[in-house]
Amino acid sequence: MLITPYVAAFTDAFPAMRRGFPRRQLNRYQGGEELDNVVLTTSATAANGQAA
Repeated sequence: MLITPYVAAFTDAFPAMRRGFPRRQLNRYQGGEELDNVVLTTSATAANGQAA
């Protein structure tokens, strides 16, 4: 997991968000739920023409 602040609008809220995000993602993963903020790693051709 790579966690970086959105550099165009760094705010004081980032430290709290940084702490909670991994926990929420792990809970979602454990529960078999779709993860938040997943980066598409296949090309549009490999994904049947459906790029993000």
